[in-house]
Amino acid sequence: MPLLVLVALFVAFWSPIVPGNPGLTGFEPSLSKSLAVVTASVLGLGLISALVGRRLVRKAALTGQTVRQRYQLLRASQALQVAALLAFSALIYVLEWPYVVADRLRLRDWLLVEETVILLPFLLMILAIWSGLFPAERSLKATRARLTEPVRLGGHLIVKARHAFGLVLPVAVLFALVMEVDQRIESRFGVGAWVHLVVYAVLGGLILVLSPAFVRLSWPSRPLPEGPLRSRLEQLARRFGFRYTDILVWDTGGTLVNAGVTGALPWFRYVLLTDAMLENLSPRQVEAVFGHEVGHIAHRHLTYFGLFFLGTMGVMALLSAGIDQALSLDSPLWFWGRSRWIELLMQAAVALGLALAYFFVIFGFLSRWFERQADVFGCRVVSCDLADCPPHRDINADPTTAPGSVPEALCPVGIGIFIEALSSVATLNGLEPRAASWRHGSIARRIDFLRQLEGRPEVERRFQSHLRRVRLGLGLALAAAVLLAVTTGAIDSFR
Repeated sequence: MPLLVLVALFVAFWSPIVPGNPGLTGFEPSLSKSLAVVTASVLGLGLISALVGRRLVRKAALTGQTVRQRYQLLRASQALQVAALLAFSALIYVLEWPYVVADRLRLRDWLLVEETVILLPFLLMILAIWSGLFPAERSLKATRARLTEPVRLGGHLIVKARHAFGLVLPVAVLFALVMEVDQRIESRFGVGAWVHLVVYAVLGGLILVLSPAFVRLSWPSRPLPEGPLRSRLEQLARRFGFRYTDILVWDTGGTLVNAGVTGALPWFRYVLLTDAMLENLSPRQVEAVFGHEVGHIAHRHLTYFGLFFLGTMGVMALLSAGIDQALSLDSPLWFWGRSRWIELLMQAAVALGLALAYFFVIFGFLSRWFERQADVFGCRVVSCDLADCPPHRDINADPTTAPGSVPEALCPVGIGIFIEALSSVATLNGLEPRAASWRHGSIARRIDFLRQLEGRPEVERRFQSHLRRVRLGLGLALAAAVLLAVTTGAIDSFR
């Protein structure tokens, strides 16, 4: 869902339909027409969602719940959200919604208010979809994890909204504020491209530093209570030199089995474990999942992703400059007529397509490799350093284990514990093990990879070595893209 929100932001604010450029579509921008389309889209998507949800509930009542039905619910939700994005795109590109907001609603230059109203139709459509599917979500998910209290629609929408929008929208607000400062610096002092690059670097640093606060804002959480499990996790953290602010229980109403870590800086870092995970997984499985999150920090994945997105700005700037040149009315490649609107629409469509392809291919590839690397770390934290165990020594239960006691070998029992945890997460979340995931990879392929490591340390060494080369090569390529974007002036397209 956060990816879909990012695409919606791209559609809304990198649109060729800007407040000062009305009438490009040939339609007269109209507030009444726009509001009618928004109303019809919200009601239509809500009705379709309710019908789909009712059908899934009836099917579950007749045949009993299956993993397949929960998978169908997930796919239906995704398809409806894509439909909402398409309806929102039509509102932006055909009915010129940004101009309507700026001119007809008189919100031009109202910082953040104008942007909020432009994005509001998409948010209302998503809320309508969630409301329509709520009975199905409550029915199909209630039996897979024991709920402490009934889930109500209002609480359900708040949890989903915080999860979907809580991370992305604060970053978007911060981006808008920093860009406003950058534009004022440019208009007042006429600074060069290198100053803009410094501004973007400051923006990236702010996002890295403030991301834990964004997570606390988006995901309701509380400290993990004192007890045997917390003691074991703290012992594990000491062994691996992992520093953190707190270990939190992520309250989802028992509807999600997951974990996460946030904070590139050790004095402002949280590890989150969902309530359903703590309820349904064994302590050793929770340790393995906790170790997976520690692995993201140990291998500096969060820091690398921050630098990756900074480098991506250079790539996007170069792509934007190239698209503007190749798809302009004066280009030899242009043959779609002399319409200025068609020109801008083609440029926006190609830019969106290339941006999505870039993230799905490059970021998806990198993210999947990082997940595997964190999986290996999760196996390591519950391993006993004996390649031929059992018997297996439970190191995390031994308070005398010294800090820095990191097992070099992955033991079969440790790998098995992590595989059991992965399988449990998939089952409890209603995921088919072989279902593809562009960011994490399928559960089945991750498990197959881990099984290849049993008794074969050379396989892990080759994997780690190859990933180091990939990180270095991609980092150099992104740095070159940023330098080229700055020296050619392409970076100015972000202003």
